[in-house]
Amino acid sequence: LSEHPFSAFIETSLNAIRKNYSVEEVLSVASNSLSGISSEAFSKLENYVVKFGINYDDFKKPFKYKTKEETDLIEAENVRKCLIGKLEKVAKIINKGQLVQDYNNAIEVLFNEFCVDENLEKLCDILDNLNQLELKDATKQVKDKIEELMVGAVKIFGKTKINLDEFFAVFQAGLNSETISLIPVTVDNVFIGDISTSKFFGTKELYVVGAVDGVVPFVKDDCGMIVDRE
Repeated sequence: LSEHPFSAFIETSLNAIRKNYSVEEVLSVASNSLSGISSEAFSKLENYVVKFGINYDDFKKPFKYKTKEETDLIEAENVRKCLIGKLEKVAKIINKGQLVQDYNNAIEVLFNEFCVDENLEKLCDILDNLNQLELKDATKQVKDKIEELMVGAVKIFGKTKINLDEFFAVFQAGLNSETISLIPVTVDNVFIGDISTSKFFGTKELYVVGAVDGVVPFVKDDCGMIVDRE
């Protein structure tokens, strides 16, 4: 479960708040497909923060350093404002948190702010087009699995007070211990095709229709120096 991009999105988002918006964590959140930030917009943000050494509290203030292209500053600032604005809403709940349920509420706000349901559907469509069916099936289950993990943590810790670092350690341990069960894309199948274009490996049963002399094996009609009979 910990290897899925959705799990990484939650971890990096919590880490960005834990580490007061260190540049590595902020860029990790922005680059994740679940953030909803396009690759072009991410590039504008990344180029700007690297060029001007933006880090930590700098992300909480509007970008002010001018660039050669004025649009680069505007676009980078728009990404910063949107991204940090959403994370700050999560941070506000986390900073008041003392119980596991409080941190779970913060994660739910994270889901809502970044429209993760919609973004997960988009990711499923992309995986479907790429024919990555197993990862698509895992993506359909991942949010439910993580919410089950969150509920389980509340049952275990109850009213026990913990800080964000302790919650993060518990959350990571849960992700590392959980797995997603997948039904194989095909348990078995039957394929029908032309003998000249079909290739098979490890076939259990093979039926050849129309296997007559001259067709199987195929006799090539050419005028070579050595004929097939020889």
